[in-house]
Amino acid sequence: WMYPTILMWYPTLARSILQYRAHTLTGARRKAAGHIPPYRGAMYAWESAASGSETCPRRAPFGAFEQHISADIVLAVKQYIDASGDLGWLNSSGYELVSSVADFLVSKAEKSNGAFHILDVIPPDEYAGPSDDSVYTNFAAKKALQFATNAARLLGHKADSQWNDTAAHMSIPFDKAKGMHPEFRGYRWGTKVKQADAVLLAFPLGMNMSRRTRLRDLDGYARVSDETGPAMTWGSFALGYIEAGEDAKAAADFNKSFANVKEPFGVWTEEPTGGTTNFITGAGGFLQTVMFGYGGLRIHDDHLTITPTLLEGASSMTIRGIWYRGSSFTIDCNRTAITLKLEEGPPLTVADGHNTPWTLHSSGAMRKSATFDFGLSLTLTSPVNGRLYTDFTNTHFDKDRHVEAAATAVTGHHGNQHLYRTYATTHSPVGGSERPKVQWQLPRHFTHQYSNGTAARQKQNSPGLTLCKAAGAVCMSAIIATLSSFLALLAWRDPGMWPWKHVDVYLPLKREFKACHAKVPNSRRSGVAVAHGGA
Repeated sequence: WMYPTILMWYPTLARSILQYRAHTLTGARRKAAGHIPPYRGAMYAWESAASGSETCPRRAPFGAFEQHISADIVLAVKQYIDASGDLGWLNSSGYELVSSVADFLVSKAEKSNGAFHILDVIPPDEYAGPSDDSVYTNFAAKKALQFATNAARLLGHKADSQWNDTAAHMSIPFDKAKGMHPEFRGYRWGTKVKQADAVLLAFPLGMNMSRRTRLRDLDGYARVSDETGPAMTWGSFALGYIEAGEDAKAAADFNKSFANVKEPFGVWTEEPTGGTTNFITGAGGFLQTVMFGYGGLRIHDDHLTITPTLLEGASSMTIRGIWYRGSSFTIDCNRTAITLKLEEGPPLTVADGHNTPWTLHSSGAMRKSATFDFGLSLTLTSPVNGRLYTDFTNTHFDKDRHVEAAATAVTGHHGNQHLYRTYATTHSPVGGSERPKVQWQLPRHFTHQYSNGTAARQKQNSPGLTLCKAAGAVCMSAIIATLSSFLALLAWRDPGMWPWKHVDVYLPLKREFKACHAKVPNSRRSGVAVAHGGA
């Protein structure tokens, strides 16, 4: 619920989240081995602490049965690699996690009549209880196993043949008579469900299905979803309806998606009437609707697609600070046009499928933005391509420059200095047998020193430079102390003389989503503004 939006706005935090999963891999393996019967590989905890051990209370069945969490984690790894191209992390930490979960899913699946089945699991709809062939769990497992096979090939490892075989023959329940996906094998149509489940197949899992099937899933489960259920449910329905072109239904469900926000502090609760407080899962579902619903972003293996849709009654929309392959860009659209502007990072190429693609640059005199007709779907590609062994066909870059661009991907910041993860390429042609070695390259004045397993960055300065900085710091402290005393004297003599009394301060948000409403139909309010920022 939370990861996709964090990935696109804060990629370094997204990697940190995955590093936590890599750190707790031992606990996941211990949980798999301790199951009766024992499983191979890694079975991640439903509720996890620092050790990775299961902390879900034993009186609740979710820790033992809600096993889609393991496949979900692998899908988060896939999203991170697709969005960042960070093969160094996949090689050093991610692949062991992915392969271990793949081993667990293979040992969990049971083969019958030529198909693999996952039995006795709780789906996302927790009202269901332990069930067989949860459509969400099975399809998530299929996608996770496919990625494990692709990751092995990408890194030059030999993939376990059982991964691909299990994925290819995984049972995915579908009712041909109704044209809908049942939540699980034996689901009785019309049974109330707690939250979004089968409607998650198209997004975020990425199942290809016809518009007719998508709408039947959405309409069918909207009728039986608990109105008092978790907030993120209605964000998922809104996102699905946006993609299907049903704007009125999307607007109605989007309004439900933030009904759980409680004043005066804007804290989310799990249910409209209360329940768990500070329920950031609900906030995550809401933000997914903003970025991936109305923003129309979709992460693919080697590109990003953008198909914006305006909110009901909105005249314009801006989403800032979106990151892709080390580049940050802004989407700005109104009822007639979509403008994409590159703010920083390596070049990006954007195409609408009809005209010549534009390559955008963040510096220099070259083009920084491009404008397209509203309603078109844009495709974004980057020369920072983690798939170093694939032949490049982009005519804007020759192969040597492409390999060089692919060799260095921005993965973080330290002050104003970028930290780079560098792939030391050989002079062999792209697609050759030699694989690059992975190493860290930091700005020259930083070095890594390790003490008790903790990295400490120390700045290496000359004694003269250090003395100048110390003197500057003393002078600055004296100036600040003088100003503070002066302001304190003003406040004591006349509180109305505060120098900032009539000054309005605006802090521009680095990441912001805003909707400008001329009129909100069917609402008592004259306008609505929603903002999310890093301040």
